[in-house]
Amino acid sequence: MKKLLSEFKEFINKGNIIDLAVAFVIGAAFSKIVSALVGDLIMPLVGAIQPSTEWRTWTVTSLHFKIGDFLGAVLDFLIIALVVFLVMIKMLGRFRSAPSTKPCSECLTDIPLLAKRCKACAAVVATLLLLLCSGSAFAGDPKFEYKDIPEKPPEPKWVLKANASLGLTWAAGNSQALGFSGSALFSAKRYNNQMEFFGSGAYISSGTSKYGPGGPVTDHVPSTQMWLARGRYDRYFLERNTVFAAFQVSGDKPAGYWYRLEPQVGYSRLFFKSVHQLFRGEAGYDYTFEHRVHDFDQIGNVEYHSLRAYLFYENKFTKYAGFTEGFEVLWAMNDIESVRINSLSSLSSQLYKNISLKLNFTVKFNNKPPLRSEKLIDVDDAAMRPYIVTHPNDATLDKVDTLLEAVVAITFL
Repeated sequence: MKKLLSEFKEFINKGNIIDLAVAFVIGAAFSKIVSALVGDLIMPLVGAIQPSTEWRTWTVTSLHFKIGDFLGAVLDFLIIALVVFLVMIKMLGRFRSAPSTKPCSECLTDIPLLAKRCKACAAVVATLLLLLCSGSAFAGDPKFEYKDIPEKPPEPKWVLKANASLGLTWAAGNSQALGFSGSALFSAKRYNNQMEFFGSGAYISSGTSKYGPGGPVTDHVPSTQMWLARGRYDRYFLERNTVFAAFQVSGDKPAGYWYRLEPQVGYSRLFFKSVHQLFRGEAGYDYTFEHRVHDFDQIGNVEYHSLRAYLFYENKFTKYAGFTEGFEVLWAMNDIESVRINSLSSLSSQLYKNISLKLNFTVKFNNKPPLRSEKLIDVDDAAMRPYIVTHPNDATLDKVDTLLEAVVAITFL
C-alpha cells in the first residue's frame, strides 16, 4: 500500500501531468470567454439576416437542419485556434529562449548544438584512429620486421600472342593475277623485353601468251612468289619508349629480286593511346642488300644505307571492328634518288570469338625499280607477230606494286 501511494505521488508530481491540468483549467475558462464573444458580439450580426431571433436554434427545411448550432461550433473552433496561435505561438514564443543542446548521434545524450558527438563517443573514435595509425607505422618501421630473408617478388608471367591468316589475293602492277596468301605471327614478352617472329607469303600462277600482252593464253607461269620472314627484339623503357633491332629476309622474283636482306635498328615512341585509338612512330637505320634478277639473265647486287621513318595508326570503331594503317619511308643515303615507300591498310571485323575477317591493301613504291629479267615482247596487232621492244624506258619494272588481300585470321593466344 505504501509503495502504491509513493508511485501515485510521483505520478502526480510529474511536470507533464501538472502542465496538462493547468492547460485544462485555463482552456475551460477561456472557452467561456470565446463562447460569450461568439454569442454576444458576432452571432447577433448573423441573426439580423435570419428569420428567428435565437441564432443557435436556427433550422431550415422540414427536416430541421440545425444550421445555427453548426455555425456556432465552427466559429468557436476558429476563434479558439486564432487566439492560441496569436497568444501562445507569436506572443509567448518571443519570450522563450532557443534550445542550446541537441542529442548525441551515438548515445543520445544532450550536447551543444555545434558539437557532433559527446566526449565519451569522441574518445572512442580518437582511440580507434590512433590504433590504426600506429599499426600502419609499425608495419613500415624496419625495427618491427623479424624476417631474416625478404620474400622474393613473384615471377612475372610470359605474355604470349599468336595468330595466323589465310586468304585470297589479287595483285596488280608487276604481278597481275589471282592466288593465295597466308601469314603467321608469334610474340613473347616478359619484363621489359619482347621478341616477335613473323612470316608471310603469296603465290600466284597467271596465264601468259607467247604473242605478248593481249594475245591468247598459251602458258601458265608463277607471276607472284612473295615470301617474307622477320624477327624483332624490343626493349621497353619509360613506359612509352622502346629501342629495337630487327632482321628481315624477303624475296619476289617476278618483282625483280631473288632475295633481300634488311637489318634494322631504331627508336620507337608511343605518341597517343586511348580506348579506341593508338598512334606510334619509329625512326632509325635500315641496311638493304638485294640480289636482283637482271635482264638477259645477268645477276647483280644492290646495297642501300637508308634512313627509316615509320608511322602506325589504329582505330577501333567498335569492340568487333577496327582499322589500321602502317606507312614506311626509306631514303637511301648512298643513293639520294632512291626512295622506297611502303603502305599497309587493313580493315578487320570479328566473326566469332577468335576468328576475324580482314581486308588488306598493300602499296609498294620504288623510285629505282630493278630491270626486267627477260626481253620485252610486244605484238603487232595488224600482222599478229611478236617483236622485241628495245626502248630503254621499258627496261625497268613498274615503280608501283599493289596487293589486295581478303583473309580470315585466327588468334590462338
